[in-house]
Amino acid sequence: MKAFEATLRDPLKYGFINGRITYLETKLLTPHQVERLIEAGNLEEALRSLAETDYGRVFEEVPEEVVVERNLAGALKEVFDSLEKDCPDKELFYYFRLKYDFQNLKTALKLRLTGESGDTFSLLGNYRAEELSSLVLEERYQELPEFCRGSAVDAVAKYEETKNPQQIDVLLDRAYFTELARVSRGKKRDFIISFTRTLIDLANLKMFLRARILQKSRGLLEGYFIDGGRVEKERLMSLFNEGDETVVEHFRGTEYYYLVRESLERGPAFLEVIMSDFVAQKIAEFKYLIIGPEPVLKYLLLKENEVRMVKLILLGKIWSIPKDRVRAQLREMYA
Repeated sequence: MKAFEATLRDPLKYGFINGRITYLETKLLTPHQVERLIEAGNLEEALRSLAETDYGRVFEEVPEEVVVERNLAGALKEVFDSLEKDCPDKELFYYFRLKYDFQNLKTALKLRLTGESGDTFSLLGNYRAEELSSLVLEERYQELPEFCRGSAVDAVAKYEETKNPQQIDVLLDRAYFTELARVSRGKKRDFIISFTRTLIDLANLKMFLRARILQKSRGLLEGYFIDGGRVEKERLMSLFNEGDETVVEHFRGTEYYYLVRESLERGPAFLEVIMSDFVAQKIAEFKYLIIGPEPVLKYLLLKENEVRMVKLILLGKIWSIPKDRVRAQLREMYA
């Protein structure tokens, strides 16, 4: 009955934002436009190609590497901020932006504890990166937002005990997915709940597969897996010392069969690409949902991935990376 009532309410509640999303999807880059970018002979030629798209105003002159990243991040922020104003469900954006809050928190904690970090701060979180960073650098952890306060304190304690920066990632990833799952359950939308469980499974499978491929010890995974997915943690632990064929066969008949098989066959260099392809396939399933919050989430994910593609291609031009290598790294978003 509740699902039926939601079906009746959604066209009224989400009609305007869904209509806007339908229009914005027509402005996403086509496979042909992406291929033209890849085939461009240099950065200037690629920018001329982009001038015919919504990215034309992002680059008014030939940029350097730092400008590419800054301008694309700024453009993405404009899109997200504008859509959030029109969306009747603000918590959907809280859900989506959470990963950037945790990215910023990781960066700040690593700067505070190790003096260095390989990541930059993001403009796309729910909270200003400068605010989170200031609280961390001044050790005012109790003033952090509630959703990350405890995990930040635990990460600091664990790092001081082990001097291992990876512990920061592990504890904050667990906190991120815990909060993501909490919000998704509150949405009472089956597809969003299912998508969140898939993200948790992928995080656990990534840890499992990387540890196997790199021949790490089973003990390193103890306590690392995240609750809330479909694949039981105990199942992964029991499979860890089994041969590749046994592991692959165990996942036969599940949606993760191809992912596990390809990851073990192709090795660690392809793990991120294989995972990204899987997420792209899950996003494609959103196309059957045209009314409600799901089309908004789908567009946010598509736009986010599109910006990553554009950044990868433009940086490839700046660094003179061969076209075939750039093409191999791109996610198969338009399969």
